[in-house]
Amino acid sequence: MAPKHARVFPTVDIVLVVNHASVVLIRRAYPPFEDRLVFPGGHVDEGETTLTACVRECKEEVGLDLKPDIFELLMVLDDPSRDPRPGHTLSVVYLALIDSSIAAQIRADTDAKQVLVRSINDLAEEEMGFDHWKIIEKLPKRFQRS
Repeated sequence: MAPKHARVFPTVDIVLVVNHASVVLIRRAYPPFEDRLVFPGGHVDEGETTLTACVRECKEEVGLDLKPDIFELLMVLDDPSRDPRPGHTLSVVYLALIDSSIAAQIRADTDAKQVLVRSINDLAEEEMGFDHWKIIEKLPKRFQRS
């Protein structure tokens, strides 16, 4: 019997760290996790790399047209139950450092009800949607809570 391979849907999540202390989050407008805070991101389109999807989603979700070279790979989230919708999503998480002048240009779009810049130290796990709290926990030491 041939092995059964997972049918995985690639997604990206984008961690925009503002002034080494805050992160850009969106409040979801739709289920799942309606009204919860999540990092901007979304599905990778056919024929697109995850980095290209990251740049596109950043523009679509928060209105920032950022260059691909500012992003670095942070982690991969691949728990089959990470998204309650049907299917198995695997998220490639990218991180970029921005300053407050860039953050001042953000605006809510697509499935974002609201865009927020929140201090990393003021976030609580119960506010977060999906498995995005794991991203907060994985942030490099220079951004972590003391």
